[in-house]
Amino acid sequence: MPKSLAHTPRSLSLGLAAVVLLTVPVAERDADAFGLPMQPMNIQLREPGFELPLALEPGFFTVPGVVNWLVDRLYAPIELRVVYWQVENDSSLTHLSALWGLESSQLLELNSWLEADMTVPAGTKVLVYRADQDRPAASIGKPNRGKLNNGLPFPEGPFWVLRENRSREWGTELTIQTLSDALMAYGRQYPAGPKVLVGEISKRTGGRLTPHRSHRSGRDVDLGYIGKESELHGNWNRVTAENIDTEKTWFMVKSLMASGQVQSVYIDRELQLALSKEAEKELSPEELALIFEYPKRPDSHLAVIQHWPGHRTHMHVRFRCQSWNARCNSY
Repeated sequence: MPKSLAHTPRSLSLGLAAVVLLTVPVAERDADAFGLPMQPMNIQLREPGFELPLALEPGFFTVPGVVNWLVDRLYAPIELRVVYWQVENDSSLTHLSALWGLESSQLLELNSWLEADMTVPAGTKVLVYRADQDRPAASIGKPNRGKLNNGLPFPEGPFWVLRENRSREWGTELTIQTLSDALMAYGRQYPAGPKVLVGEISKRTGGRLTPHRSHRSGRDVDLGYIGKESELHGNWNRVTAENIDTEKTWFMVKSLMASGQVQSVYIDRELQLALSKEAEKELSPEELALIFEYPKRPDSHLAVIQHWPGHRTHMHVRFRCQSWNARCNSY
């Protein structure tokens, strides 16, 4: 994430303005249909690898030089051509298959060292995804009546927490890449901050995800608010205007929106009011009106952030369709 995002409010303002200028009135208002129709953008997965600098500058082989290089690697964007998940407890292949939403045969194909009857020790890194350029992850249909082809799993990372049951942690390339980039930006800005809880996205093949009406096509993500107390993280807890960390949560939200890949965000009205006060420090009243539904204004129904009941414990982020995917429907 460019340093200017955190330290130059006007650059963020211009980025957000460019996004919201693409909005038009929306007829449908239910939580599974509302969204800002924008022109889709393409996104490419990054190639994996841990490369040494091609041209070592004078001073690289010094303590500060090596430290700076290691820090840059720590905060580098997450690579998604291959994704590994770590086994938390000694597990059978059948158990991992159910826990992660993959067939046992798929895990065996991805990991030649695995055997059907073996116990996989805790701490083992297991390959759960290898990108296939001929079969990219694709959102099909609507968020509340669609499916996901060749879903991409959300990776493990240093600044967020995934639930033990990973069978609902699959999404499109755009969803996974954009969210992981924003979480890495959060970690760079607040390295000692609480880890963010990443909730449900979609099943690997999409479809109905009880109890949600949406989350069916790999473009919806439940994301924990960042609280002033660390115990807010690990489980969904009711968040209030008093215990939410508005600075960190607003940084997370603006990082997502500045990507240009977010269609809409659902946040409870009380928390919107708290976040908008934080955003007032860097945005004009006109810009705030384009972003927050609350406090209410004449064009509040066009704002990117909308209220919907049930979002006091987490925010719901909906990402856009990919430019090449004509079968993806925004609504």
